[in-house]
Amino acid sequence: MTKAGHGSLPAEFLDRLKHIVPAEALEAVLAALGEEADPAFRVNRLRVDPGMALAALAEEGIPCRPAPAVFPDAWVVPAAARAALTRSRAVREGWIYLQNLSSMLPPLVLAPRPGEEVLDLCAAPGSKTTQMAVLMRNQGRIAAVEAVRARYHRLRANLERQGVTIVQTYLADGRGVGRRTP
Repeated sequence: MTKAGHGSLPAEFLDRLKHIVPAEALEAVLAALGEEADPAFRVNRLRVDPGMALAALAEEGIPCRPAPAVFPDAWVVPAAARAALTRSRAVREGWIYLQNLSSMLPPLVLAPRPGEEVLDLCAAPGSKTTQMAVLMRNQGRIAAVEAVRARYHRLRANLERQGVTIVQTYLADGRGVGRRTP
């Protein structure tokens, strides 16, 4: 999240927030909204073991700290290391996937297992799709649907970079994909 002051938030949002958040916590919530979040990533076990990915990041001087409360393969780096992380060999090789910690939770809740079938609507850019493929050990089937052409192509590129082979992609409106993929 980029730095934002109270003035950069829409007035309607601030009014609604005042009704949802207890008064004693409001300033802390507003301050958190204005802070730049530390970037997070998860290790892609389809491409590499965690030790190798972390060693590559350490060689590039990128400090990582685990976020095991979210996911054992989840890691966080300081915001100051964001640019180095995005340019790292680990990203280029598909050894890690940059993903917000909160975005890692839905696949963990779904908990797909090897051999299962999953339908992923609004699948681009592929963060949850690729995470599900890792959880399924690239065994089973994922139908990934994206209606926006540019986002669809980004999804396809991310699947390839991450070494995901169990995904059938559909450039389509999700409301009609059931007729194309039982």
